[in-house]
Amino acid sequence: MAAWDSNVGTGCGTRFAPPKWPWVQRRPFDDEDRARLGRVLRDFRQRAGLTLEALGAAAAVTKNYLADLEAGIRIPAYLVLGRVVRALGITWAEFGATLDGAR
Repeated sequence: MAAWDSNVGTGCGTRFAPPKWPWVQRRPFDDEDRARLGRVLRDFRQRAGLTLEALGAAAAVTKNYLADLEAGIRIPAYLVLGRVVRALGITWAEFGATLDGAR
């Protein structure tokens, strides 16, 4: 049970909505975004001379998961992407700048 549904099952019959944070603006993660992310990850991995297996072991993810990221099939969680970026030996700033430049 999430913190925002703490009244569920208490007999009051109301369910609270999750909090809205105005500073977080979400837009859908579309196919083009996933493809661009995959291209950038593959480029950094190849420049680092890492195989999918080696990067997966360093980032604590499977090679199949990384292959899906590179193919644009999956959308990574922020924490998982952070582990991959660290395992590649790059900074978030470098990763973000390259991702923005790949448009």
